[in-house]
This record gives sequence, C-alpha cells and structure tokens, in this order.
Amino acid sequence: MLKKSITFLLTVVIFCALFTSAVAVSGSAAAKLKLKLKNVDKGVKLSWSKKANKTVKIQRKTKNGKFKTIKSISGKKSFTDKSVSAGKTYTYRLIYNGAASNKKKLTRLTTPVIGLIGNDDEGMRISWKKVKGAKKYEVYKTEITDNKTGKYTKIKTVKTNELAEYTESSGQPRKYKIRAVSGKSKSAFSKAKKYTHKENFFVSAAVSSGYNGITVSWDEVKGASEYYLYKAVGSEKSFLKIAEVTKARSLLYEDKDVEVGTNYSYYVIAKAGKTLIKSANISSIEYKDYIQKIDLKVGEVFKSPVPSDLEDISNITSTDEKVAAAKKLSGNAYEITAVGAGEAYVNIEYKAGGEYNAVYRYKIVVVDN
Repeated sequence: MLKKSITFLLTVVIFCALFTSAVAVSGSAAAKLKLKLKNVDKGVKLSWSKKANKTVKIQRKTKNGKFKTIKSISGKKSFTDKSVSAGKTYTYRLIYNGAASNKKKLTRLTTPVIGLIGNDDEGMRISWKKVKGAKKYEVYKTEITDNKTGKYTKIKTVKTNELAEYTESSGQPRKYKIRAVSGKSKSAFSKAKKYTHKENFFVSAAVSSGYNGITVSWDEVKGASEYYLYKAVGSEKSFLKIAEVTKARSLLYEDKDVEVGTNYSYYVIAKAGKTLIKSANISSIEYKDYIQKIDLKVGEVFKSPVPSDLEDISNITSTDEKVAAAKKLSGNAYEITAVGAGEAYVNIEYKAGGEYNAVYRYKIVVVDN
C-alpha cells in the first residue's frame, strides 16, 4: 500500500513539473513580440504584434555591434525613432517579459518632395528632391474621375530624381506620388500632387494649293476630341471663332473667306476632356494668289534656277500666252518669256515629296521696254 502511494505521488509531481514547464515555455513564446519597421515622415516607426501592458524595451544596435535601450514604454504597439540620420542603416529589437523579439534592419530614407511637374516634349516632366541613401525611385499615378481619386499604380522605376519620358493624354486630371528605395528599404510616399497635362501644339497657315484660300493646319493633341479655329483680319486684335473641327476629321481647315493683299492671323484651341488648350503660337500670313512675283520687260526670259527649285515637274502653263509664254525644258528646267505688257499667271505642276500633285504659281508682270 505504501509503495503504491509513493508511486502515485511521484507521478503527480512529475506531471506537475511537466505542466509547469509547458506553461513557462508557452508563456515565454506568448510574451515574444514580432517587430516591424518602416520609414515615416518623422523617422523610423517600430510596431509590434500586440499591445504590451508591461514595459517594452526598444533597443538599437550601436557602432560596436551591441544593442542599447533607447526607449522603454508600456501599453502601446508602436514607437517612432526620430533620432535617426538620412541614409544610415539601423538594426532594432524589442525586449518584453525578458524575451527578445526578432531583429529588423532598415535604411533611413526621408520622404521625397515633388518640386516640379509640368509639360515636356515627351508629354510630362516630374522631378523631386534627391533622397540621401536612395538607389532608385518609384513613381505612382492615379486618375481622377468625377472628383474621385482612383487606385494608385506604379508607372516607372527610375535611378535619377526625375521622369520625363512618360507620355500623357491632355485633359485628364491625375495625381502623382513618389517614394525612395534602397534594397528592401522604402521611404514613405511623398505628398500627392495633382496635374493635368496640356500638350504644346502649333498652328500653321499657308496659301492653299489651289490658290483660292488659306489652309490652316495644326498638330494633333493627344486626348483632344474637338478643335476650335479662331481668326483675326488685318491689324485687328480681336479673334472670332470660324470653325469647329472634330477629331474624326483632318486637322486642317480651308478658309476661303479671304481677299488678296490682306493679312490674316489664326490660332486653335483644343478641347481635351474638360480642359481647353490654346496653341503655342499664332500663325499670320498675307493672302496672295501666287507664290512669287516676277517683273519682266518685253522680250526678257526668266529661266529656272539650276538645279531647279522644283522637282518632278509634270507640266507648266500660262494663263495668258500673249503676256507670258511658259515652256518646260529637259529635266526639271523651264523658262518663261515676256511676250507683251500685262499680267499673267504661270502654273507649274509638280509632285511634292513624290506623293501628290501640287502647283507652284508665279505672277508675271510684263512692262514695255
């Protein structure tokens, strides 16, 4: 009986010992905190897995490789270390209930600041201040629709602190933000900056190929759906809208409401979404029903420049052979002979760029000797 009692007591003692050991191990594991690090505007933020009611010792590795407590707190789940320097790498751990957390390392990267965002030949240019210690930068973008900001997506990773190669459509408002990267360390995102691209484009006015008006043409604006053409006559500074051209049509307009010897000026406004973009220039031209005026005396002969200023000439004609006779010679050569006093037009038909027929018109004015 005594032997059985002793055996029972030993069993109970061993069980209690094992149970106590298991509880101690379990308690130690439960007391261990899981550390996370990230760069924020004011420094390096440390956060851990649960709210610690007892004291948490925050330790940072020193130059000699040992950990030193920099702060002791309780009842919190995070702490921001503001005593850090840009570009330097720091290693941290936590001590809680006598147990050390995992070690974490992070390079301190300050938050980038966008300095410039605007038009560029490629579409858009954005630049920001360099971040000490950064190896590269990530550029994120989102579109704004009906005043609602969408999800940000990464559009580019660059090694320099600018981006000028991302082509944008005009008229669509967007927001951009940047963050610096060094290995696995990343900075906080910059403050987002709103931008609506307004593409630079130009307008050009020239006498139409049929010499019956002025052809106004302009560059296509990416994202534009309509173009409004404005015109001023003579020295007038007031412009009036004379045409609306949709994207489906060619980017040109034939203005036939013109008079010989009068100056005309034009500019274009492109409508892209809700944004109106004015052409970068105003194109002015005096309307003439010829390209060049040639004064001759009866009997004089005007010969084409050598080599001819026109290529692939197919035909040459005069509107009045009694005033000026025109003749095509070999190759691209031609000549115009003054026959009698008066005015006439000589039309030279040629291929422009080998693609289409065009007309070069001289105004010939002949006087008696």
